[in-house]
Amino acid sequence: MMKVEMHCHTDGSSCADYNIKDIVKDYVKAGYGGIVVTNHYAYREYVRQAFAKPQEYAKAFLRWLDDAEKIGKEENLKIFYGMEVRLTYNNTEYMLYGFEKDFVLNNDTIYNLTQEQLFDLSNKNNIFMYQTHPFREGVKVGDPKYMHGAECFNGHYHHNNNNALAKQFCEKHNLVKTFGTDFHHKDQPITTAVLVPKETNDSIALTQYIRSNKLQTIEDRECYISNLLEYKNAKGIALKRSNLNE
Repeated sequence: MMKVEMHCHTDGSSCADYNIKDIVKDYVKAGYGGIVVTNHYAYREYVRQAFAKPQEYAKAFLRWLDDAEKIGKEENLKIFYGMEVRLTYNNTEYMLYGFEKDFVLNNDTIYNLTQEQLFDLSNKNNIFMYQTHPFREGVKVGDPKYMHGAECFNGHYHHNNNNALAKQFCEKHNLVKTFGTDFHHKDQPITTAVLVPKETNDSIALTQYIRSNKLQTIEDRECYISNLLEYKNAKGIALKRSNLNE
């Protein structure tokens, strides 16, 4: 089995600031066999500000994936690809796995869809769709009827993710459980991995394995919680371990 990171942003995401070359080196050093590059396919307002047309953004999104694949091959790290779509109408975010690259070009305004429409489109294209950090502070939980899974451990320490509630949500609605560090920044602690067969070589194969809902995981919850408390307290936000749903 090999360790894979399921949720990793490069500086191709507006909220991330770490380049793919250094990210790959960090994950190789940490003993990973692969990462899923999950840059945001951002909401309409961002696209309007940064790109003249949605198609230009779609092409830029694919260039980020191409760059990641090239560097991954050089460093012997498998690069899988995903897409974290932020829906404009309510700012909830859903991860898509198992798409072909043409899907991005053919759906360059995918952020304008509702959750139900995104789910229907995903099913038509055999894409796995799950809600990321559904119980994070300030996040609206989606309708479980219109998702295949949910992230029941998100290890980004800038946020109180209420992972225990997310796990309960998955179990209550029989959703596939997913896990990820939600990596964004240099020196951010890598807090989780899933274990998949070493012969998993592309995004379609990875997606098929995830659908089985039998992922073995490595979760450094103590690292996540300790850094969360330290970060929040440094920001002047009083937070105690006893108040966490992690």
